[in-house]
Amino acid sequence: MSENVGQKAFYRHPDLANYSQQIAGTKEKKKGASKLFNLDFKLFYYCFLIGVKHEYRAKYKTDELKAMYKYFPDDFNSNEKFQIIALLISAYMEDTGLKLSKKEDLEEIMDKLLDVNSGEFLSEEGFKRINEYALGGFLKLKETYQYP
Repeated sequence: MSENVGQKAFYRHPDLANYSQQIAGTKEKKKGASKLFNLDFKLFYYCFLIGVKHEYRAKYKTDELKAMYKYFPDDFNSNEKFQIIALLISAYMEDTGLKLSKKEDLEEIMDKLLDVNSGEFLSEEGFKRINEYALGGFLKLKETYQYP
């Protein structure tokens, strides 16, 4: 990867763009093209959901992946952002056994995953875990559907 934007960014597997093109269709094939996956980030989000569902986080090095965005895309509304963050917190609690009902646990979750001074509300660890779940989900998708 030629551009290193650091850990506070969304990274995708190099093959994710090929999959989103297969799902969405090409510009030449507008008829039947899916509007659901008109953006790599939407497939990235879907892969994140798959990773969370299967409790599968794949480790990665940023130079093996492609940086997509430093921020949520403009067409992602704040409700969708907070849904991702809520799922991340839920998955983190499942991984660690922490509870929102305990003040100490809540503080740890907030310190570990969130950065209230960031426009995205995610810490470096928060971005890292989202990327790990999305990569894990993509690997599951790729295992099941051999597109390109």
